Amino acid sequence: MEAAVRFLRPYLWGLLTVIAFSGVKVLVGAVLPSTAPYLLFTIAVVIVAYNFGFWPGVFSVALSTFVGARFFEKFAVPVPGQPQWLQAATFAIQALIICYICGVRIKVALDRTAALEAERAARVELDSASRELQRSEERYRGVIAAVPQIVFVADSEFCFEWLNDRWTDFTSVPEANALDAGWLDAVEAEDRPTIATAISEAKSGKGVLNVELRLKNGTTSVYRWHLARAVPVQNQSGEVSQWIGTFTDVHDSKLFLNTMQRLNEELETRVRVRTEELVSVNRELEGANSELEAFCYAVSHDLRTPLRAIDGFSQALAQDYGGLLPEEGHSYLDRVRSGAHRMDELITSLLKLSRIARQELTVQTVNLSDVAMAAWTELGHAHPNSQTQFDLEPGMTAEADPKVVRIIFDNLLGNALKFTANACEPHVAAGSELTERGKAFFVRDNGVGFSMEYAAKLFTPFERLHSPREYPGSGVGLATVMRCVRKHGGEAWAESVEGQGATFYFTLPS
Repeated sequence: MEAAVRFLRPYLWGLLTVIAFSGVKVLVGAVLPSTAPYLLFTIAVVIVAYNFGFWPGVFSVALSTFVGARFFEKFAVPVPGQPQWLQAATFAIQALIICYICGVRIKVALDRTAALEAERAARVELDSASRELQRSEERYRGVIAAVPQIVFVADSEFCFEWLNDRWTDFTSVPEANALDAGWLDAVEAEDRPTIATAISEAKSGKGVLNVELRLKNGTTSVYRWHLARAVPVQNQSGEVSQWIGTFTDVHDSKLFLNTMQRLNEELETRVRVRTEELVSVNRELEGANSELEAFCYAVSHDLRTPLRAIDGFSQALAQDYGGLLPEEGHSYLDRVRSGAHRMDELITSLLKLSRIARQELTVQTVNLSDVAMAAWTELGHAHPNSQTQFDLEPGMTAEADPKVVRIIFDNLLGNALKFTANACEPHVAAGSELTERGKAFFVRDNGVGFSMEYAAKLFTPFERLHSPREYPGSGVGLATVMRCVRKHGGEAWAESVEGQGATFYFTLPS
């Protein structure tokens, strides 16, 4: 169908052209009645023959002759001495000659000129493509020359077709001897079965080849590890036509990794041995702690019995025979009872300190402001005559054990209350602030303070910077604070200027 339409289209255009010029002839004849009947049809023949070729032009000649003789000749002014059939024949012969010239000679000449122009343009384009291809090849060769790896091209069966100069530089094997399967001669014999398996898997899966092998250095005769990596190149049908790949020297990195692996294994062995030793030591420490706790418990009870006896008999002596004793004797009895009470406080503090080490933490969100206020209220009941002003930051919270936090504030606020007793306007504050060690909570007072050269001793049990007569206490309060804070994974420290008060900080990390 398409072929028929393509064949008939020129003749259809010839028909339309003759009809169009027939209309033009009618219009011209109305103005100039004496015009020749075939003059305008000659133009129609030229147009059809020039555009569509000789035979459509012949069709236009025949159609024009028929239309001129049938419709226009009888209305035209006759030419003297010529009959109508002679005019038609003359037009037909002249039109056929014109048709031949326009449809064959001129068209062939024009087509030949166009073909020559197209050929010239194609040659220019081909020459440009050739130069670009040459530049691309030069760039490709430059890149290959700059690559430090050995580069190769193999066919679909992985037989080498080309290698760059790096191959010969490293293996001292000429490229001609390495083509096809000759390159395997430079590979360690033990690695060849692995290579064959890897190539077979890559060919069957059409995937990237990755395999480690050892190539012999032609200069030193030493085999060095290389990573062979090749990418398949597929043709239009999806079949692998080539393999393009590289050999990369990984010998030093492989030795380094092997060394690191060996060191890691040795380290793991040491860690395991050290862990076993630590577990054994931990068991011993747990046993020693249990024995120490039992010893402390027994000692505290064994010590408290004679202490109670000393205190009781001293009290009885003062009550029953106080009138017989001079004033100095009463002073001695007061010292004996005071020492017994102080010894009882020390024993109680030591027991509390040991219990903190054994106590399991129950961590929850704690409102530290509420805990501090409760501790201060209880201290106020114990010291009803105190005029100390207390400022508390509201809404302080932390993740901690509320019972242990209460012990911290009991000791810190108790210390602050004690050491501000002689201040003109005693003042204690509790709050939080951002320090170099993170968010920290503090208890600050304007009491006697201390010299910072003794700050490290404050949290050591029984280390005191003031005599018990000036400021009574067991000497283990700050040690208890430190143990409570460290049990939460935090830390505690103090800052002070002697005579200007002190600030005790502690952190409670989540």
